[in-house]
Amino acid sequence: MYAEKRGQYEWENNDGYAELKLSKKHKVYHTDGKSLLKYNDDGTDTLVLCFKKGLTAYVVPSSVSVIASNAFYYCSRLKDVSLPDSLVTLQDDAFNQ
Repeated sequence: MYAEKRGQYEWENNDGYAELKLSKKHKVYHTDGKSLLKYNDDGTDTLVLCFKKGLTAYVVPSSVSVIASNAFYYCSRLKDVSLPDSLVTLQDDAFNQ
């Protein structure tokens, strides 16, 4: 379940609980409701962390050019990932669990 309260984001699912408190006015990080994204200087994003544990499929946002190491660490059930054409770098161990 996803809930937004006062500009903060919280996630809860059957596999456990994860919480991210991030102001909507934050200038470095933002979220798509399933992952933490970092703004890059070139206008693209870095996928820092996907933290929806129960996900079986995920479409990486089209703004992402980099997927960071351990980005999918919490996604143990993930079977299908759609990568955007904008992806330039897939760092080592991005899918480690």
